[in-house]
Amino acid sequence: MAFGNTDTPRDYYLFKQPGLNGFLNKEFVKSNYKNEIILDCVSIRSCSLGEILREHLPNGQTINFLSIDVEGQELEV
Repeated sequence: MAFGNTDTPRDYYLFKQPGLNGFLNKEFVKSNYKNEIILDCVSIRSCSLGEILREHLPNGQTINFLSIDVEGQELEV
């Protein structure tokens, strides 16, 4: 599952060089990773942080600190 501001599936690209893996735009991949080998592109459902917390955070539980690495997608999350 991926964080996002909609429940639209997102493309997650898997490269031979794993450090490049990520949720990327197809046009960005074509123009910036021309010489990289794409192993797969997987469609992953995204949902809001609020939706994930409603589903998994126990009733009455509070969060004092939360750190999430969203790889450049901060505004969307």
